[in-house]
Amino acid sequence: MSFISQVPNLITLGNLLCGVIAIMVCLVPSLSYGVGYHPADAILWLVGIAFFFDFIDGAVARALKVTSPMGTQLDSLSDMVTFGVLPGILTFLIFNSIFDIPINVDGEPNSPFFKWPEVLAFTSLLLPLASAYRLAKFNVDTRKDVFYGVPTPVTGIFFTCLFWISLRAEGGFLVQYIFHPYALSGTIILLALLMVSDFPLLSFKFKSFALRPNISRYLLLGISLILLIVWSIKAVPVIMVTYFLLSIVDRQLINRTSR
Repeated sequence: MSFISQVPNLITLGNLLCGVIAIMVCLVPSLSYGVGYHPADAILWLVGIAFFFDFIDGAVARALKVTSPMGTQLDSLSDMVTFGVLPGILTFLIFNSIFDIPINVDGEPNSPFFKWPEVLAFTSLLLPLASAYRLAKFNVDTRKDVFYGVPTPVTGIFFTCLFWISLRAEGGFLVQYIFHPYALSGTIILLALLMVSDFPLLSFKFKSFALRPNISRYLLLGISLILLIVWSIKAVPVIMVTYFLLSIVDRQLINRTSR
């Protein structure tokens, strides 16, 4: 067993390490304050670094010609923690406002018709469960031309950004409506279902850099960049919707050209 053959696995373990540290910050927020970071900022950075590791480990393995079944399984196990278990914890914290920061303008739902049903917080459990099923399904699925179901890292990034927005963004529309307990619970259920579904989504992998076959990917990258420049992290929910819409358009174009 050479060191070179283990480089991709070490990168994958970096993903797992970031996820575990982020969970520790959730349990003990003072860990991040001790190094000068707000817990939400620290967790966002950790998940961002983990996502980078998850993005490059396979490419490094192919470049070094050391791909292996063990690397595939290790990648899924790491994703399960960082992009499955952690988002479940983060959404549970949003529901319970554990950092004593209100998740809507007055700290309570605005409408008297909506009460705070604490049981909705447990919809957060759907995220690690759906992630485990999605990752196992992906490992045995031979269809690699597109993503079938929402990728676990995409869902993990989405809910991590929502967590950051709930704690660091200013109040207003986002706080009053997107983080209403019914809206948040509905979002969790919807994405959990999409994760385990066979809904075809745009793959992030470029087989070539030609414009025509990759027009949807280039549009997604361009729109995402513009939205991030304008709205920063708050653009992530809009980027997610854009991703779904472009996936539908891309699938329709493929079906039309294949006739």
